[in-house]
Amino acid sequence: MTMKHLALLLLLVLTLGTARAWGPRGHQASVAIAESLIAGSRAEREVRALLQPVGWTLADAAQRPDCLRGVGRPGSVPSGPRECRVFSAEDLTRAVAAFEGACGPHTSPEACHRRLHYTDVALQRSAWRPGLAGTRPDDIVGALQAAIATLRGESPAGTLRFENKREALAWLAHLVGDLHQPLHVGALYLDRAGRPIDPDRAPHDHANDTTGGNRLSVGERNLHALWDAAPSLNLDAALLAQARALPRPELPVSQWPAAWASDTLEVARQALSPLRFGPAQGDPPQWVQQSPDDALARDALQRRQLVRAGARLAQLLQAIWP
Repeated sequence: MTMKHLALLLLLVLTLGTARAWGPRGHQASVAIAESLIAGSRAEREVRALLQPVGWTLADAAQRPDCLRGVGRPGSVPSGPRECRVFSAEDLTRAVAAFEGACGPHTSPEACHRRLHYTDVALQRSAWRPGLAGTRPDDIVGALQAAIATLRGESPAGTLRFENKREALAWLAHLVGDLHQPLHVGALYLDRAGRPIDPDRAPHDHANDTTGGNRLSVGERNLHALWDAAPSLNLDAALLAQARALPRPELPVSQWPAAWASDTLEVARQALSPLRFGPAQGDPPQWVQQSPDDALARDALQRRQLVRAGARLAQLLQAIWP
């Protein structure tokens, strides 16, 4: 590991000590792990060649998809955390416009880029599969597959296209992180009484969607926000050894996102299935969690998922550029 990487890790250990956001700091953590694992490799050189001409770091690139959310909203652009200030308003506006038609003719560019971050597979399923309720060709799995194809110089299978390899790399770095947040993959579907339902076995009423846990209240917060609030990580030798030990899938690289989504679905099932909710309130409906909140168990799963995200980002980069 170079002195540059050691300095980066030290900085992140200090700054992440009080971090409570899976967003910017969570993505910084997974990127720091990945950068350590690819140090000295061809993958590191290819990443640098794509990003240095515009002055981005890989951590900047990983934050970029969330920065696009500020485009078209009231107020200044970009809006959001300071990590977005590396990008100009004009640059982000152009990047959003590049999604014209990418999610089909009836989805606006603004809606298109926002739907790439997640899928909503019911907890009753054992694996992510295309065609299940909550999946789409342009969900997080399809978006990762498109990014991989673009970086390998191939044509993505569906309509989703990234403007260039640099944009594809930014989305890859970001979405590998998002793919390991359980509520970006697994979904609870509830009836008005708060009982789980199976959207693949009954007519799918969107009133039963909990929108990634955003309609599930836990005290003063929603369940999605609790899972986004990642714990601090001490990026030491033991953690990096844990990341290095994670095995690569024995599958074609294009199938890795689906395999990892299925893995995260199991984590979501473990975390969410025991929860109980009261009757729906309001319109759109909100459900209040009635079972105790197990913060310690959530913390442990979040830590494991962040390490997996960093390890798997490194695996993908080295598979794309062996």
